[in-house]
Amino acid sequence: MAYRVCHRKKRELPKTKVDEIAEHHTKNESKKYYKRIQDLAQEFKPRVNVCRDVDGKILTEKEHIQRRWKEYFENVLVGNLDDIDSMTFHTVENKGIQLSYEEVTYVIKCLTNHTAPGTDQIIAELLKKGEENLWRRIHHFIELI
Repeated sequence: MAYRVCHRKKRELPKTKVDEIAEHHTKNESKKYYKRIQDLAQEFKPRVNVCRDVDGKILTEKEHIQRRWKEYFENVLVGNLDDIDSMTFHTVENKGIQLSYEEVTYVIKCLTNHTAPGTDQIIAELLKKGEENLWRRIHHFIELI
């Protein structure tokens, strides 16, 4: 009995979604219309948030990941810029392109607010609120790369 109910519900789901999309289209709700189409067309991609601690162990729990990011930024942002020069960076080959401080600040200021963060979980608002001190450090990191 439960199998039949689940099977029927599974068959009804696409029809329900298509009806919902058609309803948004007839009401001229274009944002909802395109969002539902995108949801229907894209396959599910689970988001995996993990990082490594100082010893290289993989952290999966949200609290441990947040604590590790806090430790990382305390070490990087509170430490001296001279200490950063001794760090090893693995990068793609540098083609001799150097960005000026003004270019870096312009790009940061042009970041769009209220957008989803990337895999690094850093939102644009955080970079913008960092202002002069953070922007100088970011520019310094870019110069090192």
